[in-house]
Amino acid sequence: MALGEWSARRRRQVLNYHDVQLYESDVALFSGRQWLNDNAVNFYLQFLTQTVASDDVLLMDPAVVSCLLHQCEDEDEFQDLARGVNLAQRRLCLVPVTDNDLLGGDSSHWSLLLFAKGEFRHFDSSAGHNRHAARRVARSFEHLLKATGRHDGDGAADRVEEVQDAPQQQNGYDCGVYVLVLAEYFCRRHRVTELRLHMPKLIAELQRTEAGRG
Repeated sequence: MALGEWSARRRRQVLNYHDVQLYESDVALFSGRQWLNDNAVNFYLQFLTQTVASDDVLLMDPAVVSCLLHQCEDEDEFQDLARGVNLAQRRLCLVPVTDNDLLGGDSSHWSLLLFAKGEFRHFDSSAGHNRHAARRVARSFEHLLKATGRHDGDGAADRVEEVQDAPQQQNGYDCGVYVLVLAEYFCRRHRVTELRLHMPKLIAELQRTEAGRG
């Protein structure tokens, strides 16, 4: 593809879905064997928010996670962000994590941090690659909880559980898809009954998804 054609494709908007602007270049990432970018991940999380998740579930925009990590410095900023995502009412929080330590920097791997019932659980499809990044996000998220007057997460960032039997990707590009499938799974489970982690069924679902992507 010529550079000019690629640039035009990148700028060509195909959908504006609840303020998520999706471009042709984003859509192309779902076709297989490509790493999902922030916009692609956020689109599907917003889709789940609108179609699957109950009102007490938070699916956090990667851009908001970046803001939490790099731009919230004082109590007022944490409080503003907590109000913006209605954190006081959320009982299940699903937070995408990347291995990017710098604002605007590059990243190479997605994982999912889950907060519920006062505990953090980290699902990493690449054997703990994002372990340290997840703890960093958990510490900032704990501050966010406190800013809204919640104390169910006090000390939780010091004991983030690395889920040992989390499904593992078999290639170098499907981490974002794993995050999205996990997020959808937990949203659906949360709607039906109290959150339980049925990993064998989840692994089977992810295996079918991966087989379909070829």
